[in-house]
Amino acid sequence: MTRFFGPFRASFAAALLGLSIPVLVTGCTKSMTFPLTSATPSYNESPIQLTAGQFRPVVFVSQVMDDRQSNIAGAVGSVTFQSGQGLHQFVHQELEGQLSSGGVPLSRSEADARSQSNSTREVVARIRSVNYGGATSLLHKTVAGVNLLISVSDESGRPVFAQTYFGQSSRGRALATSENGGELMAQAVQEAVAKAVRDTKFRASVGL
Repeated sequence: MTRFFGPFRASFAAALLGLSIPVLVTGCTKSMTFPLTSATPSYNESPIQLTAGQFRPVVFVSQVMDDRQSNIAGAVGSVTFQSGQGLHQFVHQELEGQLSSGGVPLSRSEADARSQSNSTREVVARIRSVNYGGATSLLHKTVAGVNLLISVSDESGRPVFAQTYFGQSSRGRALATSENGGELMAQAVQEAVAKAVRDTKFRASVGL
């Protein structure tokens, strides 16, 4: 009996080991889960008149554009992370929130903006690049970064401003989870957007 089960146990253990090795090596792919934005926008609902025939510019934020070739943000150890529609929504909401908190008359859409003022500004954010990574999911620092191109056009569609802003965040020994990935990338986005909102040239382009 021992002679029979001895080789069987050895071959069974080898089979299990053979099955487990590809799982450890190939890893998996996760989509980042983004938190709530840091600022909630408030929207202007009525025309803003400065003097007779002149109105303060009303700003609306268009759909976020993505210039990347893929949604792959990077990898932590053997875990690959994607940042797609969730990243687009977070950038849009964060930009609206920080503009509103900064005193910009904000509208939900171009149509609403034109109904409130004869002077409007369209703000467009383009995701130029994203990076996210760490050597392992436990022992090394994880870093997230994003490059956003923020542009502004007036009511005639004429470009009046364009500038790229970089944001970065990091954390030591962060687990390779969808939530941690989204939180770190969100912090990078918040830093990039904050740089834009503090930029005096950007502020002038939206009427501040």
